Amino acid sequence: MQAKRTKEVIYTHADLSSDTSTVMITDIEGLAIEINVDPPTHELIQDHFRSDFLGVFLLIEGEMMVEVNFIKYRLQVNSLALTSPNSLKRIIHSNSDAKITGMSFTTGFLNWLGVSANVFELLEYFTTKFSAEWKLSNEDAALFLELIAQLQEKVGNDRERTFRKELLYHTFYIFLYEMSELGKKYANQVNQILSRKENLMMNFVILVQEQFRTERKVLNYANQLHVTAKYLTETIKEISGSTAGDFIDHIVLLEAKSLLLNPKLSIAEIALQINFSDQSFFGKFFKRLTGQSPKAYRNSAEALNG
Repeated sequence: MQAKRTKEVIYTHADLSSDTSTVMITDIEGLAIEINVDPPTHELIQDHFRSDFLGVFLLIEGEMMVEVNFIKYRLQVNSLALTSPNSLKRIIHSNSDAKITGMSFTTGFLNWLGVSANVFELLEYFTTKFSAEWKLSNEDAALFLELIAQLQEKVGNDRERTFRKELLYHTFYIFLYEMSELGKKYANQVNQILSRKENLMMNFVILVQEQFRTERKVLNYANQLHVTAKYLTETIKEISGSTAGDFIDHIVLLEAKSLLLNPKLSIAEIALQINFSDQSFFGKFFKRLTGQSPKAYRNSAEALNG
């Protein structure tokens, strides 16, 4: 069973592409456009996961319950959801009649299109700082659907069109500008909509995501957040069900599993990347949390993936 769940570490764009509910995956690697489809049901998204892509979708029918960085959102018609790669997320539930329209893209797509990678970094920051849900008006929901339809038209038809890439480039930038305008109307800062404890949890999550490769001590995170380590641990436990230390370990473990899926990296190199003093300490950490050695985990993943 352990090997079966290796890919829950990162839900990749390739995983998304293999989901049969997707109406249109373009021939452009790293870009997916979905029109009036069922929410994804892939088993990998039922637990907390990260991704290698940024996604934005509008719920056009039904209801969904999702969780982003341990904050639950009940999505209803005209709810626009934005998910960044590094955020911890999962789909808790979706009604049988739920339908979504939206898009996802990777840095690889941006590179191909000629868009600055800074766009990805800015969107990552934006979707971390602000609420993951925007409640759009009917008019603005219609605008979003029109923007997605324009993108679909630029990539879904005449693939031999001379200026296809240039047309997609400008259409994508229009999408980004319109999203920026919508953000001014709908994006509530997370700390404005959370309780004090929830806000502490969010700030802790952000810090861990930024610093876990070099910092694993709860006390140092508590000092940065101007609370005691005891209060931080109690608060994280109350909200997430895990202690602050367990949460840090979880993030480190996700990264370790992700790196172990890269056969080009030795286990010693991986240990160094996530700041273990040597391969032995990394192995003990990994086995304590998974019951497997890093090598056994890598071998099981390779066997699973053929």
